[in-house]
Amino acid sequence: MIVSARSRKIGVVVALVVSWVAVYWLFALLPQKGDIWFRTGFVSALLCALGGLAFFWSVLLSYIAHWREWSPRTCHLAGISIVIPLTLLYALLPRGDFLAIFDWSATLWVFTGYICGKLAHPELTDDEAYAPEPPLTLFPR
Repeated sequence: MIVSARSRKIGVVVALVVSWVAVYWLFALLPQKGDIWFRTGFVSALLCALGGLAFFWSVLLSYIAHWREWSPRTCHLAGISIVIPLTLLYALLPRGDFLAIFDWSATLWVFTGYICGKLAHPELTDDEAYAPEPPLTLFPR
């Protein structure tokens, strides 16, 4: 079955919305008490939802990176944009746990940029993607 590019992009946006709603729901439920198994299951669910959010956010960023012809360094820095929906999440929560949300957003920022760089430029190795820019010269070769 051949899937068109438009339906693939719609699927990414729908998956992004679903994972964002799941993250919102889990942060709204932050348990204060519970046994070790409940907390372990809760953290597992939170990691899965945050992983989905980071992955689909980076897929959306990689589509933009192809369209705008971003460099690998710009793709890695684009991961910081995941802080925006998580800040919005903090504003919408009835009782927001500021440190928990921003600790997760700092972690997701790194993973989102890395995944976006890998999706936008799959031909580059890590050494090539993180190589310093060549110095400016007056007389290019």
